[in-house]
Amino acid sequence: MYLDTDLGENAGYVRGGASSDVFLGVQTACGMLGASGNYLLGEMVSTDFEFRMRSELAAVPILANAVEAWCERQLLALKENLQLNLVIEELVTNVIVHGWHGNSEGHIRLRLSCSTLGIELELSDDGPPFNPLRYPAPNVNTSLAELPVGGLGIHLVRSLTTHGSYRRQNEKNVLCLCKPFSVLSD
Repeated sequence: MYLDTDLGENAGYVRGGASSDVFLGVQTACGMLGASGNYLLGEMVSTDFEFRMRSELAAVPILANAVEAWCERQLLALKENLQLNLVIEELVTNVIVHGWHGNSEGHIRLRLSCSTLGIELELSDDGPPFNPLRYPAPNVNTSLAELPVGGLGIHLVRSLTTHGSYRRQNEKNVLCLCKPFSVLSD
């Protein structure tokens, strides 16, 4: 279940299986703070990946290789590595193609960190304001021929993440998501 909270510029969602898993919260510098005072995105363990790029599609494979190498250092299972890269590629491509319309003047920054709940992703860009969490979910029970263009990528991102928030800060879009992870066993 998704809950899209209307917190002005600080909109977010929490996905859970029962109503007890749903919390309203506000975005802080360290994550989404719930009504209980606990961080919904987990306790921050490390922030050890940052990638900056211009809004150029040619940079996406370079980013993907860097994320893959980081995931391997974190001992993430291959499935989680591929899903994380899919989420990142979808988001970054959307910024480049739809936000900047292919113009390479934009800047994008990706930060990844491990928390107790998984991989926390923070994507920021200086494109026009756009909150993907407010984009309506497509009717996935419709045939592909009948689906309108757009929105499936955002739906995919939301289906692969468990928590998220958006804010507009200092003329930048800042999207924070949590992707659960699995650690390889010995």
